[in-house]
Amino acid sequence: MITKKFNVLIVGVGSMGRNHIKTLLGYDMIKTLYIYDSNKESLSLFLEKMNVMVINDLQLIMNLQLDYAVISTPTSSHFQIAQFLQAHVPVILVEKPLATSGEEARRFIDISENFGTIFVVGHVERFNPSVLRAKKTLEDGELGEVISIHTVRQGPRPKRIRDSGVILELASHDVDLVRYLCNSEYRKVENQSKSILNNKNEDFLVASGLLENDVIFTHHINWISPIKERKIQIYGTLGSLEIDMLQMEVTFNAVGTHEILFSELSHLQGNYQGGRHNLTFEKFEPIWREHVRIQNMICEIEDQTIYATVYDGFKTNEILDKMLHEA
Repeated sequence: MITKKFNVLIVGVGSMGRNHIKTLLGYDMIKTLYIYDSNKESLSLFLEKMNVMVINDLQLIMNLQLDYAVISTPTSSHFQIAQFLQAHVPVILVEKPLATSGEEARRFIDISENFGTIFVVGHVERFNPSVLRAKKTLEDGELGEVISIHTVRQGPRPKRIRDSGVILELASHDVDLVRYLCNSEYRKVENQSKSILNNKNEDFLVASGLLENDVIFTHHINWISPIKERKIQIYGTLGSLEIDMLQMEVTFNAVGTHEILFSELSHLQGNYQGGRHNLTFEKFEPIWREHVRIQNMICEIEDQTIYATVYDGFKTNEILDKMLHEA
């Protein structure tokens, strides 16, 4: 159990930055929360909050004893900010995607190797309770050999995003999740995309391909659907998993072993019937668990959850590059 309170810096108080601030303050995790944003008007919202100190110049952090920092600015600014922070902060959480390209992401690896900075990439879906439960099911072999994985991430376009499309903003989540859940790299990826509501960036993507372990994958991602969905289906030789990340639900469908002898029913349901189970597990806020993982690492407390490393961020950016090339 963590008893230490942390000195944390948040750089960028947009949508994700505010989520981090809300979590750190709401769960009483911090000693002092330092906040910086180039937009001074945004900082005014936090002037009166307890245990919060607004910083008007990043140079001031050189005199602070920071435990870790969070970079939640636009992706194009991630590397420049990280390059400055690495000399003053031992652990840095960089929101996803890590960089705008695989080439830029590799420069993060260089910083980590040369200066010892630990980068955690903000693929927060790894800490979604439904994903953690599905990962355990896979590791326990309950699904048998995995055959395919299908992700759906869709909903109306958020107003806050104007400078990028669904590949960087949404596919970055699912590429990392597939690598994480299937424990394999991408071998081949092909995709089709469209710009329907925004002529500048793609807002509809269908991608498919093969992983190194021969698992087939598909991604269905868009900002066109009026219904917000975050779902994964995984098929194996012993059954299938349905993961709903918004509802935090996991359903296991076992391969049928009981024969259906009633011909009219078997025509509708198949010749064999298997069990269908809604799996039970503890539910919590993913972003809170992400911060707990970082704090456990700092305090050297054992934690079995696996955060996205700088290498994971780099490999995800490589796949996003391929998708963008075909977009």
